[in-house]
Amino acid sequence: MTTKVVRRLTIWSLLFSSLALLPARSEATIFPVGEIELTGNFTLNPAYNFNAPNAQPFGTFGTLTTVQATGIFGPFVKSGDVLGMDTPNLLSGSLAGQPMIWSIGGFTIGTIFTQITGADFVGRNVSSNDNLSFGNFDFHNSNPVVPGDPTFFGRWDFIAPPYDISNFTSPITGPINLTIREEFSDGVASIPEPASFLLLTVGLALLAAWRFRQQVQRQHIAEVLTNFCKRIPLLHNLRRITEALKMLEAAGGGSHAGS
Repeated sequence: MTTKVVRRLTIWSLLFSSLALLPARSEATIFPVGEIELTGNFTLNPAYNFNAPNAQPFGTFGTLTTVQATGIFGPFVKSGDVLGMDTPNLLSGSLAGQPMIWSIGGFTIGTIFTQITGADFVGRNVSSNDNLSFGNFDFHNSNPVVPGDPTFFGRWDFIAPPYDISNFTSPITGPINLTIREEFSDGVASIPEPASFLLLTVGLALLAAWRFRQQVQRQHIAEVLTNFCKRIPLLHNLRRITEALKMLEAAGGGSHAGS
């Protein structure tokens, strides 16, 4: 590969890597706004069927009591406050047509979707998407979810009591810790794809190789010229004669000045 080709490849690689660093995908930064930690119990329903999740509730909540509240909930929700529920039953899937409504400290939490995952013997993970309001202020309707725009969003989650689904004929009640979270997304942040970084790395590597090649070439040329002079006695002796004449001239000039 000639120096000219290497130079061209370097320039084009750096040019395309700069273009490739333009936003290829986006991610949002999530900030916690407030949390409510509650403790209580949950009773599993043996009639629940994962193939027909809306036919029967997954289970029912017992009394849930606040342990602590932070962020926007802190001034209004105190330790010992009880979570109000319009229904203790927990259905899974979309609840947009009939959301579960919870209330505490002046806040209203409308659950519009629930999801149940994980294994039975360690306790299934239960999570949700919900809308939060306080008085007449709806956090979510005030910031409708538009891709790329800042918005509020809420969720809650807990781990259900463990059980053996192969031998589950009676309701099982166990303790749970449920956390209600409200968060804020600041929109999107541009992040280049890994291929962009790869292309930039290739360009920089080619640039380094090109500079190294130039340095090696300069060193090689210097060595060749030096060896060439050494191999030709006439040139080598001519250099030595020239240096001797300069020394004699300098010495003669000094003697003339002294006389």
